[in-house]
Amino acid sequence: MVEHDSGAEPELTLGNTVATRAHKAERGPVFGDLVPALLTSMAARGHRVERRRITDDGARQGLIDALRGGAAVVVVVDTFYLDHYWVDRGRVHALHALTVRDFRPSDGTVRLVDAVDLVFADDRVPLSRLEPALLTSDIGQSWLRITEWGTDEAAADAGSAEELTAHADVLAGQGTDELSGVELALWTRDSLDELFALTPRLAKPEARSGTDDERRLVTRLMRGMWNYHHTLRWFARYLRAVPAGSTASRTAAAVERASQDWLAARSILLHSGLANPARTARYRDEVARRLDRVAGDLRAAGDLIGVHPEGPE
Repeated sequence: MVEHDSGAEPELTLGNTVATRAHKAERGPVFGDLVPALLTSMAARGHRVERRRITDDGARQGLIDALRGGAAVVVVVDTFYLDHYWVDRGRVHALHALTVRDFRPSDGTVRLVDAVDLVFADDRVPLSRLEPALLTSDIGQSWLRITEWGTDEAAADAGSAEELTAHADVLAGQGTDELSGVELALWTRDSLDELFALTPRLAKPEARSGTDDERRLVTRLMRGMWNYHHTLRWFARYLRAVPAGSTASRTAAAVERASQDWLAARSILLHSGLANPARTARYRDEVARRLDRVAGDLRAAGDLIGVHPEGPE
C-alpha cells in the first residue's frame, strides 16, 4: 500500500478489523481463518484482492507469473518451515503472512519482507527457500495480490462513527456466533482446565500425520491466539491513526495492554506443557488473571469507542 501511495497509512486498512474469528467449542475456543476479515477490511478501503490457495490448480505457477509480472504478492506460509521465524520455527504449524516482490529471473531470488517486529526481515532470498513453508504441509497456505487499489474517497471513511461503533461491538458485544474479544477472553479463561490438560501434548513426539487430534487442537489454539494478538496490535495502531477524539490514546493503550496480556497468556499456556506438573496450578492462576485483565481492557476500550449492549460477565 505504501509503495502504491507514499502517503498511505497501512494501519487504516490492516487495523480496520478486530474480529476474533473464534467460536465456542467443548474444549475451548476454536479459531477460523483470519484472511476473510482482512479482505473485508481491505474492501472497505476500496482495495480488491485476488486470493488463491496454493493447492488450487495452477496456483503455484500463478504465483511465479505474478512475481514475473512485477507484482508485490503476499504469501501466507507455515511458520514451522520458515527459516527466519525463530519464535515458532520447528515447533508450531501456524499461518503467517510475508510480502515478496522484485523477482529476479537470473538467480530466482525475491525480496522478502516480514514486518512483524519480533521476526522482522527484509532480505533477498531464493524463492525456492519458501517452498517448504508453502508446500510441505496443508494448513491453508495461499497467496494474495491487490488487483485494484482504492481511492482517497474510500479511505475518507476511516474512523467514522459507524465504523467505530461496529468495532466496539466486535470488541465487547455478545450474542453472535463469532465471539467478541471480551467473550473470547472469558471463554478461554473458563476452559483452562481443558486447555491445561491438552498443552502437554506439545511436549510429546508428533504422531503420524493426520492421526493426532489433540496435538492438532492445541497447535490450532496457539496459532489462533498468536493471530489475535497481532489483530489487537494493528487495531491499536488504527485507533491512533483515525480521528477518534480525545479518548483515542486511552483506547489504544487499553487495546495494547490487552494484546500483551493475551500474548503472555498464550506463552504461559505454551510453556506449561513443558513444565513440571506441580507448577500447573500456579501457571493456571496466572493465565486466568491475565485473561480477566484482557476482558477488562477490551470492555473498557469498547466503552470508550462507542455505545454497545452490556458485555458478558
